Amino acid sequence: MHIKNIKNLVLTILSAGFLLFILVLLILRLFFMQNYVVNAGSMNNALMHGDNILCWKLVSFRGNNSNTPLFHVLIKRKDVVIIHVPGETEILIKRVIGLPGDVVELRDSHLFINNTLLKEEYITEKMNYQHNIYYVPDGKLFVLGDKRKNSRDSREFGFLETGDVKGKVFLIYFPFHRIRWFF
Repeated sequence: MHIKNIKNLVLTILSAGFLLFILVLLILRLFFMQNYVVNAGSMNNALMHGDNILCWKLVSFRGNNSNTPLFHVLIKRKDVVIIHVPGETEILIKRVIGLPGDVVELRDSHLFINNTLLKEEYITEKMNYQHNIYYVPDGKLFVLGDKRKNSRDSREFGFLETGDVKGKVFLIYFPFHRIRWFF
């Protein structure tokens, strides 16, 4: 084989590989992933105003004994999710606190799930809660922002249904100094 033929073969393989890569990214973007820009401060310091994030669009929050549909990710407590509050146009980013069947209790400066104190290492400012108990119905979620004093969340708009959750955040991809995976 001549060197010219080898160069052409390598260029053909690289071009095909690049096109395949672009095709895979396009399919992922259309069906599985969505990007957002954080435009509020209710999730500081986990997410900052201006962060560009990716979320996985196919989510499920069924009980642990249920089968999760193909390509879906299971929503767990403390996951950060993209939500749409029914009747509103704004998209919000919140943290999952209560799962179906949970009892969420806000008392003094503590949050209890099923009578167990929830350790919230992502909270930077303590809040003195008005005492409230929320019983999370089947098929619903209870979400809170990390900045509890300045957050519109389930305390205001109630529980969320499956269709209200638009995705689970899995990556900050820009700005580069803030790149971080969420697992």
